[in-house]
Amino acid sequence: MFLKKNKQQKIGNRLIISSTLLLATSLIFVSTLIYYLLSDSLRVSDQNYLIKIASEYSKNIKQNQEYFFKQEHPDDILLLVQDAQKKNLHLSKPKYIDNDFEDEDEIKQLVSDVEKLPLKHGFKTLLLLSGEEDSDFFHKMEYEIFKFVQSMNWQSIMPIIDNDLVEVYTMKSSSNMWIKIARSSEDREEHLASIRQTGIVVIIPFIFLSIIFSFFLSKMILSPLKKLVRTIDLIKSGDPSARANISGSNDEIDLLSIEFNSLVDHNQKLVQGLKSTIDNIAHDLRTPLTRFRMSAESALKNMNDKSLLIEALEDGLENSDKMVQLLNAIMDVSEVQSGTIRLKKVKVDLKNLLESVIDLFSYVSDEKSIHINLKSSSNLYTYADEIRLTQVFANILDNAIKFSDENGRINIELTEQDDQVIVSIKDSGPGIQSEDLPHIWDRLYRADKSRSTQGVGIGLSIVKAVVVAHNGAVEVISGHGRGSTFIVKLQRCNESESLS
Repeated sequence: MFLKKNKQQKIGNRLIISSTLLLATSLIFVSTLIYYLLSDSLRVSDQNYLIKIASEYSKNIKQNQEYFFKQEHPDDILLLVQDAQKKNLHLSKPKYIDNDFEDEDEIKQLVSDVEKLPLKHGFKTLLLLSGEEDSDFFHKMEYEIFKFVQSMNWQSIMPIIDNDLVEVYTMKSSSNMWIKIARSSEDREEHLASIRQTGIVVIIPFIFLSIIFSFFLSKMILSPLKKLVRTIDLIKSGDPSARANISGSNDEIDLLSIEFNSLVDHNQKLVQGLKSTIDNIAHDLRTPLTRFRMSAESALKNMNDKSLLIEALEDGLENSDKMVQLLNAIMDVSEVQSGTIRLKKVKVDLKNLLESVIDLFSYVSDEKSIHINLKSSSNLYTYADEIRLTQVFANILDNAIKFSDENGRINIELTEQDDQVIVSIKDSGPGIQSEDLPHIWDRLYRADKSRSTQGVGIGLSIVKAVVVAHNGAVEVISGHGRGSTFIVKLQRCNESESLS
């Protein structure tokens, strides 16, 4: 029991961990995607701003170069105009040193780095590092990462320590001059940094909420399974009425519970049937075994009486035949019901077969003055095992004669309907009680609870098993004091039709 609970806890823990990971991973993925799209949008917006300014500068240089070099330019950009040999024609530094740049040295470094950039159309990202900061381990690491990004031709890099990224746009003007515009990305990176911090603040409590949600989800999912385990324990402890709870939600758990209950009901029927079969077999074997023992004891007491010894042997042989007959009948039903029986099918004329069965029981029926009437408009055929089919109608007719009163009447009618042949056998007996009708096809069942009537109670089991094996159907219509009508339905075939 401990192992079982331990396994349930492991399943619950795995469910909590997996659902938490799924929720957290989904949130991180979506947040990262949104962050990337937002970052890219802001970067594109900044680049469009630089492209717009560079285009305006290109026009102004072409119109009046001298005036352009004298006029003031936006405070937040560094403008550098070079010729084809990288000679500086004009330099305009940011007018104010504010949060974008820490000191004049950083502005000098920016000018130097922009001057060194190749005359190639497009954007380039610079990482500003002063000489003093070159000795700092983290700044060195940041610089190495930046060089790796540059070698991979990536557009930008997220700053590790300071927001000291500068984006440079280079373009060739219509007057064959190269315009380089540099602008700090500090505002954009600070905005993105605040978004990253907010994301972390949101994700951490969300993970804890995911754990709580996963815990309750695990309990909700495993709760019906734990109830099912408790139901199994109750059944094992001897409570046959215990059943799995069905919530009515029609989900997979309900389907499992329904199938489980159906399996338990089926197994209980099998157990009850097995118990009943064992009881009936024990009852039916007790009489011949007792008589066998009594005959043997009598013979042993009268060893000198030869006639008594012969009588005891004959009685023992007769009783052993009855026991063998019972066991063979049980084996026959088991063989047919399990589908292991081999049917030797041939074309059977049912009218001729019924006439031969009637002739077989003529002596018994004559003893009770019972008239058997066969009504058939024509010869009808079916593919069947003739010996097994004879056994079917012989069992039904034997019961009809056995339970009919003297001077009774048995009507047998052979008809056809669509692709079926129908044989109905109606007797004039007392009929079958309504409470016995559902059980007459069970092995060793007898309506006579005292089991005093002749037979072993297995004939109708063989009837149904053989008919079903032929893909047919059998039913009974009966009522107390109204006689019984057994109806057998088989597949019809034409007289000229051959077995394929």
